[in-house]
Amino acid sequence: MKRIEEKVKDIVEVRSHGSIVNFGVDPAQTVSGYHFTDVTSDLMSKWLNRASRIKDGNGAANALAGFRGVGKSHFLAAFGALLGHPELRSRISDPLVSSTTHALARRQFPVAFIRRGTSDTLIAELKDAISPIVGIEPIKLSDSLTELLMQGTSGTGDLPLILLIDTAFERNERVSRDDGMVLGEIAEIAKRLGVFVGIALDDDIAGADGVNSGISKSFAIDYLDQEHLYKIVDSHIFPKHSRMRSVLHDIYDYYREVVPGFRWSEQRFSSLYPLHPAIMEIAPFVRLYLHEFALLGFASEAGARIMGRPANSLIAPDEVFDSVEKGLRQIDALRDAFVTFDKLNDAVVAKTPVMKRLQAKLILKGLFLFSLNDDGATAEEIGASMLIFDEHSPQSAVHEVQAMLTAFADSAASHVQVTTDNSGETRFALRLFDKDDLKIAMEEAIGGVSEQDIADALKKVMCDRFADCSFSAVGNETSVDVTESAVIWRGGSRKGRIYWDLNAEMDANVSRLPEGYDWQARICPGKETLVASTGDDTSIVWKPAELRDDEKDTLKRLSVLQSDATIRSEFKDHIAAAVQTHSVAAEKIFQRIFLVDGVLAIDGFEYNFTNEAREAQSLSQVATSMLEAVFEGRFPSHPYFSQVIRMKEVSSLVSDFFSGARPTLDEVQWQAATYAQPLGLAEKLGEIYSPVSIDQLGELRLVHNILSTLSDNAESIPLESVFVKLGEAPYGLVREAVYLVLAAMAGARMIEFVTASGDRINRRSMDLKIIWDDVVAVARPSVATYPNARLIWWASKIAGHKKIRSFEQSEDRLAILADLQEWVAGWDKKNISKRFDEISDDRFNAKIWRLATISLRSFSVVADSINSVLVNGKSLESCLEQIADVFSDSETEFDRRKDDLMTVDEFLAGAAARSEASAYLSLCEYTGDAAVDQLRLKLQQAIEANFFDSKTTTSENLTVLWNRFRRSYAELFTERHDSSMSDRNEREKLSEIMATDIWQEFNSVSTLPGFDLKFTLNAKRIVGELQRKECEYNVGEMLDHHPFCGCSFSLFEPEMTKSLSDKLWSEINAGVRDFRTVLRSRKELIFETISGGIDMNDAELVEGAKHLSSVLRSDEPIPRLTNGDLKLIKLAFGEKFTERITGVDPTNRIKTDSRSPEWDATVDEIESLLESVA
Repeated sequence: MKRIEEKVKDIVEVRSHGSIVNFGVDPAQTVSGYHFTDVTSDLMSKWLNRASRIKDGNGAANALAGFRGVGKSHFLAAFGALLGHPELRSRISDPLVSSTTHALARRQFPVAFIRRGTSDTLIAELKDAISPIVGIEPIKLSDSLTELLMQGTSGTGDLPLILLIDTAFERNERVSRDDGMVLGEIAEIAKRLGVFVGIALDDDIAGADGVNSGISKSFAIDYLDQEHLYKIVDSHIFPKHSRMRSVLHDIYDYYREVVPGFRWSEQRFSSLYPLHPAIMEIAPFVRLYLHEFALLGFASEAGARIMGRPANSLIAPDEVFDSVEKGLRQIDALRDAFVTFDKLNDAVVAKTPVMKRLQAKLILKGLFLFSLNDDGATAEEIGASMLIFDEHSPQSAVHEVQAMLTAFADSAASHVQVTTDNSGETRFALRLFDKDDLKIAMEEAIGGVSEQDIADALKKVMCDRFADCSFSAVGNETSVDVTESAVIWRGGSRKGRIYWDLNAEMDANVSRLPEGYDWQARICPGKETLVASTGDDTSIVWKPAELRDDEKDTLKRLSVLQSDATIRSEFKDHIAAAVQTHSVAAEKIFQRIFLVDGVLAIDGFEYNFTNEAREAQSLSQVATSMLEAVFEGRFPSHPYFSQVIRMKEVSSLVSDFFSGARPTLDEVQWQAATYAQPLGLAEKLGEIYSPVSIDQLGELRLVHNILSTLSDNAESIPLESVFVKLGEAPYGLVREAVYLVLAAMAGARMIEFVTASGDRINRRSMDLKIIWDDVVAVARPSVATYPNARLIWWASKIAGHKKIRSFEQSEDRLAILADLQEWVAGWDKKNISKRFDEISDDRFNAKIWRLATISLRSFSVVADSINSVLVNGKSLESCLEQIADVFSDSETEFDRRKDDLMTVDEFLAGAAARSEASAYLSLCEYTGDAAVDQLRLKLQQAIEANFFDSKTTTSENLTVLWNRFRRSYAELFTERHDSSMSDRNEREKLSEIMATDIWQEFNSVSTLPGFDLKFTLNAKRIVGELQRKECEYNVGEMLDHHPFCGCSFSLFEPEMTKSLSDKLWSEINAGVRDFRTVLRSRKELIFETISGGIDMNDAELVEGAKHLSSVLRSDEPIPRLTNGDLKLIKLAFGEKFTERITGVDPTNRIKTDSRSPEWDATVDEIESLLESVA
């Protein structure tokens, strides 16, 4: 590999990550410290939506599963904080979660956190959690779960009770009890009572099988995969510089070339860099034993240390071992393993030649870490993980690692396990003796595991792997299950179903798809007969490969670990690690038989899964990757949407764009360009997108298809018939796109919507939110368009032209257009919409917001309609029809909204004066002058009156009162300010003090670590007081804008009983004396720094070391400190002083070697000084 000149810091930016030990202490920190990914964003939004929709008798129970350390507890705590603390919702930067929290309004939900492991039973812990909410002592609460939850809901008012269950953070070991049945019972009761229950599944209950089957039956389980941690590391811990991606690619290729067994993908390597991918694999097992190990915090700290290294450096697993070794040695279950580790270190590593000793120690550390997963590792895996390689002879490095592992096994044969895996590779692991008994027990138990149990285990792995996969039974007579999925193609989400049918029980003649579904697939072994294609439905069969015998045994052991109550109880200290190890193995098995060796058969043709499908994190992504070609062939004329079309965008376009209510909003314009234009429903006129004309709309083939089914004799056609019609080839529109076509036709008055109750929805009502579930049909308009007489009346109402009798005379039309143009010019001049948008939310009240929202929307439509006539050539009649629609053809409605607009205009006129006066008053001091303070009170009352009712106190009256107060306050402030300036003597004393040696020393030591900041702050304050005694500001000009002077004068400053210069002199002397006391009490830090190594090229620093060492070993007073002394103190206190406080081992500091020839002599001199002190 060519030499890399770059450093790690040239490729990544390392961001700090503060590890939160207890998520329940500070909700604000919990929320701000949570980093969302696309997975957790969707998950949080889903959970918040479920919680907000809880009603009496309709509760919910959600569970979150995943390996230790993936963030389940943080997610649950952040979820509870957002529900229980409305003020924290504005801190969310993720757009999806933020929009979801808006639906919560300002509701503060009652949240009870149940901390498992804090009491003997789960019921006792539930009592402790509910007690603060109901205000009853835990001992007085019922022991019945039903009564207890009913008591909890009795004190929550109209809001649902939120129960969140997680294992207590302060536990030292796993919770040694099976709570599955109790949790299932809590969930069922909660659903009946309208309570939301959320739980983070810890390793003792995560199996959700056997004794914990109540969890899987009662909770909707979501799985948090490690994949989202990769995204957090990539985005929030180690963001990469895009220009350096090519360098990162070269580094990856280098490792792939010279390190045998470097099996990680480039995508994973690039996401984690500079963190070695192997760390992500061992971290969950470290976390199993050491709960306080935080991967993200470790990565951030290790990243800061590696920034100056060459770019091909990685944070390797040995750094994980070094950071957790002390904690792991305290774990009882690992004591025997560490005894073996220490013996091997003394017997083998210590006797290895010096040049190979570091490598031997790395291999031993790697062996220990990989032994935590029960499976151990091969020489190749340890070499790749610990980055032990020889770029000139890659295989020789593997042989060296193999030889060292063999030496370990020979030295401690009874303590090092050596096995051969299915590929013939030798695996090594330190024995955890209790686990050997567990392995024997598992081998005895797997004989009772059936083929159906294996299939169920695979199905569960699939659900864990894909967050959007959740199988449910099709019926009671078969074992066939089904899950929902979707294919995202050309911006449309096409719903489908996937059937789990490993036993081939489904009838060969599959029925046609249900309404609203576009595809279905079966998971069925390859030996079974394919389902015949029926009609337009395509036959899709997912054919997994056959399981090997060893893979079946692995899945059997996993089933035993999750469901055998005896084994779970007898080996409770090791069950978690075993479950996690077998779960990882099961994921690899699923990956092989379903995605690597499995195939997808489409109409009899078999296709291998693409790399994109194999790496997908959702079932929808798999289906999208594999089925795109199917839809390309079936629907070639389907439009291309650059973004996925959802009902949210449909609702916005219907109510704001096609209704004509707010078509020019930026968001609406973007939606029109993204979704309406590809369908031919919008066109760009100048810089604005507008709905196409009725003539253009009628020429569209999609519209013609709908109109052709509407005959004069038919009152309406069912909406489902429209979906079928437009869902046929070659268009194949999804339902959301059909809604847009229908909305465009309704906006052009070509059709109306018919509800289940027989009501009609036409253009006039489209600005309101349409509930599409209520719409059952479409029909031709039942009411004719407005007669000319009515349109003439509306022209007169808007333009003020009273003599118009018809549209037939050209002079009448020109007169109307001239008056309309004048009206628009007046509207643009007032610019009310922009003025209102520029005001922050805290500067208007609910009443004004409501009036403005309604009136501005109405008159904005009027202005846009008139402009469409004047600029775009729209017909005058269409313009007036739209204006009539806006006001529901009601003169009363028009007058009311016109009055509302005038109220808003008056409110905005007073906004500037209110804002300026309020800001000024907030900083004003009370003067003590009756006249001025009374004027201040009147101004405050006027501001409030104008804010809530601008008609009571007009903006003009407010401005007059505001100017009177500002003038009176300024006159009084100036008079007192000018009389407060002190004599010249004090300022001369300040200059004398600043010329002294003690002042210079104070300035030097005040910036050093260990100096008490109170002396610095007091000195700065006094100096400021003395300096402002000679005020150079123009106080009159200052008071025009701010109620204070730049010299910090205060109206109520107390008289000084002692001169300020004397106070300053006392303060700096006290500060210097105090620091000398600290210096002598911490002298050992100085000595440690000198002995640890200083830069001998810095002559001033070396002299400081000699001088300060001599001074501190004597009892004489410390003289004035030299520059060299100050350098040494800063070096010692800036590093070791901090280390002593934080508990960091100072021996880990990097020492600086010197190239000076005087090094030895100087070191000997300093060491002799230290010996004399000792």
